[in-house]
Amino acid sequence: MQLSIDVFNDVVRYLDSHQEKLRIKKLIFCICKEYWENDPNILNNVAMEDLVNELVQLKPNKEQLSFSVYQSVKTLNRPKVYAGVATVIIKQISKLYSDIAADQDTESLPGEAEVNPSFAAVNNPVNNEEDNLLRQVIIGLENHRETARIKKLMFAACKNRWENDQAVINNYGLTNMILELQQNNPNFLSLRQTLTKVAENINKKALYLALADIILAQLEPLYDTDNDDQEQDNASESQILKTQTVHLNNDCDSSEPASLDNNPNSPQIPAYDPFEIRLEICQYANPLRVKILIFSLLFHSLDWSDQDWSNLRRYTLEDLLQKLIQSGKSLKDIERQLYDIAQTQMDADANVQTAGVLVQALQRIL
Repeated sequence: MQLSIDVFNDVVRYLDSHQEKLRIKKLIFCICKEYWENDPNILNNVAMEDLVNELVQLKPNKEQLSFSVYQSVKTLNRPKVYAGVATVIIKQISKLYSDIAADQDTESLPGEAEVNPSFAAVNNPVNNEEDNLLRQVIIGLENHRETARIKKLMFAACKNRWENDQAVINNYGLTNMILELQQNNPNFLSLRQTLTKVAENINKKALYLALADIILAQLEPLYDTDNDDQEQDNASESQILKTQTVHLNNDCDSSEPASLDNNPNSPQIPAYDPFEIRLEICQYANPLRVKILIFSLLFHSLDWSDQDWSNLRRYTLEDLLQKLIQSGKSLKDIERQLYDIAQTQMDADANVQTAGVLVQALQRIL
């Protein structure tokens, strides 16, 4: 990505001389390094110039930048304090994107194709709400650390063939893949079956089934899941709303721990909207990471075996949230246990941040 030296230096100087310089640096550092740093010695050893350059490379457009900045702010203990800092960062860094756009004139950004003409309706002003939702889905998938593998899986689901050349996949474009998946899978259950079938035929089956769950969590808001009860083998609507369980594999392993079964003596579930809480959590955290934390709290820490992955995949995020709420644990106990678990796992900083997002969402229920 080519940046104008003059504009870049002006942005860096402005941020480096701002009265909120320390908070600006902390927030940019958090986005770039994916953990929060309070140690001034560490922060002082990183130049603002390097952080700004890394941020622009990681978030190559204003939409991704804005999403990541506000996502980070909402997970902090003092979001109101950092809201103003977020505005300063976005306003300044956006100048770099404007400069890039001017240099490129009317050409498309490399690696992102023009929208397939058959999907042109998404840009119609009439569809502003749908367009905004689609943009959020795109940003969520683009920002994921496994975005390359996610795109490979989505491309295979669209074209019914595996493609290893990332340039071919990027040339087709994430937007086209999402819209084609919607076109080929008019309901959410069909999408789940399509992605699962493809993932099960890949050598790294366990990994790609987990990635399929991530794609499903991101794309679900694009579907009217209220009508999917018609696809559930005549199951009643009330049963679907209560359980929201979809088995990805008909050959369920009979060795699944008995503790995963429904407990008829579970306490009454507080009234809450499962879709709303899932959407709130997935907006600020990796849904697979959230599932792993809840599973580890309710049952046992994952040992990353095929058996554990199989058990985890049998439950949607809503299922595990329901079991957590049903468990009778207090919010204080849940918070303590989640943070204990998060700190024992790989990538502890990211897991601790995820635990914070989950606790914050549960505060409205427990």
